[in-house]
Amino acid sequence: MGKEDLEGSPAYKIRITKPDGDTEIHCIDADNFVELKVIYHVKIQGNDVESEVDYTNYKPVEGVMMPFTFQNKFKGMSGEITNQVIISDILFNKEVNDSLFIKPVIQK
Repeated sequence: MGKEDLEGSPAYKIRITKPDGDTEIHCIDADNFVELKVIYHVKIQGNDVESEVDYTNYKPVEGVMMPFTFQNKFKGMSGEITNQVIISDILFNKEVNDSLFIKPVIQK
């Protein structure tokens, strides 16, 4: 799609169209090459739904810039819903105990 201004910063916009017709627009910072926003246009049960994810608060983690805050906006049949996720720590390839993945037993 080219290069455009996104909230005061130059950004590359790339459109991805999936085989089912759903689309994604990825906005990538032209200076730092980090993802700033993704806009999704999808059909859910025959209804057009748009959602946006804004990525902010980038910090280096083991040499990789990672967003520590992202905000989701969902626009659809029931209006707009927004939530925000703030990440306190990111660890790559951390050892975890296999017991965390054991399916719990359902007691009757």
